[in-house]
Amino acid sequence: MTGTEHSLTGDDPRRVRQGADALQRLSELAINAEAIITALRAGELSARQADEFSPVTAAGTQQWNGTVQELRRNLAIDGWLVRNPNNSPRIVRPDGQLSIAVVSGNLNTGIPFKEPRNAHLLGPTVDASVVSNRLGEVTGQLVFESVEEAAIADAASTPRLDPNTWILLYVDDPVNGVRAELSHPDSTADRFISHWLERIIIPGENTMDETLPIETPVEDVHFDIREA
Repeated sequence: MTGTEHSLTGDDPRRVRQGADALQRLSELAINAEAIITALRAGELSARQADEFSPVTAAGTQQWNGTVQELRRNLAIDGWLVRNPNNSPRIVRPDGQLSIAVVSGNLNTGIPFKEPRNAHLLGPTVDASVVSNRLGEVTGQLVFESVEEAAIADAASTPRLDPNTWILLYVDDPVNGVRAELSHPDSTADRFISHWLERIIIPGENTMDETLPIETPVEDVHFDIREA
């Protein structure tokens, strides 16, 4: 870990949500947990369509495609909006205040006591969205000279023009299967997420118990999802 990175678990372990707490937090955010779980399963099934005749990056690409497609399909039923800023696929909550992007993660993904990050470089649009999260957080903490000044700033920033972007981070661990978390980043370094404000571990049969030792298999094949 570099000097610019922070450990979420070390800073405030209460911000890593697990089990019933994770489900409660998803409910507070108006996110259907089953929509996420179904999307992850769809992505896993899509990856299995690759065989020895496929390009070496096919399984990873197909898993990402399948996860994005099914997540957006499932949440659209609840009124969420499909958006593609600069060809970066998102699904946006009906109030326009929260957006979800899907990103493949490293082997720390979904493990409460580990520090996850994206497996490959973020596209420039996702990277900019994370920076926007940080700017929104700082703006909300500004001290104004007067009540009038604060009221003007509040009127200008409500509703927020750019949705608060959360990342559905997933990894297909060859030993333990697919693990995932819906997490809220606020900074990057060289297009890798370097700090998370909050992490929600997605419940499932492959959720890691923090009391168990973790095996470390080899990372999956690199592939890039490039934005136009």
